[in-house]
Amino acid sequence: MIQKDAAPTFLALLCVLLLAASLRLQYHTDNPMWYTDEATHLNIVHHLLQGQVQYLAIEDSVLLFARLPLFHLLLAVSSVLFGEGMGTLRGLTGMLGVLSVALLFVMTVHLSKRRSLAVFAALSLAIFPDAVLYSRFGFSYNLLTLFMMLLVWGMVVYTRTLSRAWLALGALALGLGLVTDLMMGTLILPFLLVVGVTRWQDALRALPVILLPFAIYAAVMLLVAPSAFWFDLRYTLTRLNTLTIPEQVENVHRNYSILFNRSFWFALGFLGVFWITDRDYRWVVVLCLFFPLVALGRTVALFSLSFYYVIPLLPWVALGMGAALDGVWQTLGHKRILAVTGMALVVGIPLGDSVRHTLHQVQHRYVTDIDDFLINPDHAREVATFINAHTLEHDVVIASPGVGWLFHARTADFQMVIAYEGVEVVHLPGDIPISRFTFNPGYAQASFIVVDDLWRKWGIVHVPGLAALVQDVETHWSLVMQAGTIAVYTQQQ
Repeated sequence: MIQKDAAPTFLALLCVLLLAASLRLQYHTDNPMWYTDEATHLNIVHHLLQGQVQYLAIEDSVLLFARLPLFHLLLAVSSVLFGEGMGTLRGLTGMLGVLSVALLFVMTVHLSKRRSLAVFAALSLAIFPDAVLYSRFGFSYNLLTLFMMLLVWGMVVYTRTLSRAWLALGALALGLGLVTDLMMGTLILPFLLVVGVTRWQDALRALPVILLPFAIYAAVMLLVAPSAFWFDLRYTLTRLNTLTIPEQVENVHRNYSILFNRSFWFALGFLGVFWITDRDYRWVVVLCLFFPLVALGRTVALFSLSFYYVIPLLPWVALGMGAALDGVWQTLGHKRILAVTGMALVVGIPLGDSVRHTLHQVQHRYVTDIDDFLINPDHAREVATFINAHTLEHDVVIASPGVGWLFHARTADFQMVIAYEGVEVVHLPGDIPISRFTFNPGYAQASFIVVDDLWRKWGIVHVPGLAALVQDVETHWSLVMQAGTIAVYTQQQ
């Protein structure tokens, strides 16, 4: 039974969770438009359900594409229960987003003993525009968010109590995160630092727990496809370490500046984490927010097409926003009428406008700053209907993953076409063993080539040789079908 003084807090949390679910789960299948990485997850899971480790034309291991197994296993279970497709993928990440709101509330109540802070933090995360939008995208980083929050929870309680159980929780969350996304590796050093300063022997005890999930994954891969696993691991660990120190410093500066200026949410959230009154909670959150920003921001962009890296950090930005709001609320003390009036005028109006704008986009159509690189779902389905009606199972089609995941024929994306020729591209090395390809993805072998805006606005710019390929296709192949900006070509007879 809920305690009398807890009833208002419980009611507030229930309203916050309903709001979070409404913003994340309404009309989620096609709104926003489709991001290519979502199709990557769907294609990998499609093959996984058929007993194959494969992504489009490449088999044996998907670590080559920086994909780790835990999210795909969870999506595979969801697909068995609810069917394969974008709706299932985005429904899963939307629910993970709602769970993150609930977990932030419960964790903050436990660590700070302040219900007002917990409510403000949960509300901030529930309506945070970027958190809403990127829960509606099917990114695996939404699962990583939960593990990062459990890691922080375990770290804070451990520093207070020296409890081995909470140490194990933090270490296991870190380990499970490592088999979800590589980004979790940026938290190894902060975790060992906090535990080591508290009691260095426990840092040594935690290491086996941290490494166990990845060790299990590695052992399975070494039994199934050892050469492919070693090849992919080597490439994955080395491909980002190519910038000089001055270039890395410049990247960090640019990333932080862009995020800080992205919206008032980030500016107030970054500052607000320093207002968390509980000392242990404050400094662990500060460490787990800013260290990954620096570690990742050295070598990759944290904005535009790569903003998804920031997803696991959004709860800490929301917590900072909640701490700022709670600080104002507490400062006004017993003057609750003044507090409510002041909060409504100073905070309620901009937040209310933000929620109205988000709700409008949820119910109609999201307009994002990366729309030029997204796939229109209706056009993709039109193209897929045409391709599937005019191809057999063993025909070859070249297309972006955002369209190609819907095809029944053998499909490769444009980077695979170039890499097959021995040329290094943005996300693939040039020395992939030919045996890793399940078919010859050379474009001369293709029955159809499907060109969309991802080719035109990203691929031609960044992938060597693709501009010449597209020019040849547009000049010498026949345009047989077009849906929006997606064009379908076949070889002239």
